[in-house]
Amino acid sequence: MEHRPRWEGEVLVPAGQAWLIGFGVGLGSLALSIPLAIWQHWPWWVPLAVAVGLACLAFGIAAVLLVLDHRRLLWAWEEAVRFDLDGDGVVGEPESEKALTPEEPRFAYVNDPYRRRRLLAARDFRFFLREAYDGRGTTWRAWDGVVLPSGRRVTRPLWEEYTERLLKAGLAVRDYPTAPLRLVSEYRDALEAFRELL
Repeated sequence: MEHRPRWEGEVLVPAGQAWLIGFGVGLGSLALSIPLAIWQHWPWWVPLAVAVGLACLAFGIAAVLLVLDHRRLLWAWEEAVRFDLDGDGVVGEPESEKALTPEEPRFAYVNDPYRRRRLLAARDFRFFLREAYDGRGTTWRAWDGVVLPSGRRVTRPLWEEYTERLLKAGLAVRDYPTAPLRLVSEYRDALEAFRELL
């Protein structure tokens, strides 16, 4: 079910929470500023001005923070009480919201130890594609023991991985299970199909 923002859940709940926080801060500052105003002989309106000013400031800050974080808090409360509080028809986080926030790594490593390995694997596969389209073909006999640019030798599992990629991308076909692969595209089509990998 797709999450649709609702007036009650998206606006009134955080506004009410922010109002309560602002009211509490206003009362607290009033309680502290009245004795201070009496002691310092300030005019009667100073404690009121301080209380109203701090209440408005607290309301503004709380409103911004609660609106930013309220969905996550609301979904956590819904899961805790097992009841749909915002009326979206789902208890907890809706599936469409989960799908929109992809899992990303918490750290981006500047010195990625696997980067070199990925680059070498991409170079090896590009070599395989170029040689396959230049006439070597895709049979196991043609690739058995061939040394790749990274220095690795082509093994049966590696050859099967490469040919499976070609099949899945629709760049090659196999007429029957034991038949050799037949390339049905051009080299530039293969480069386009594997652009993200290469």
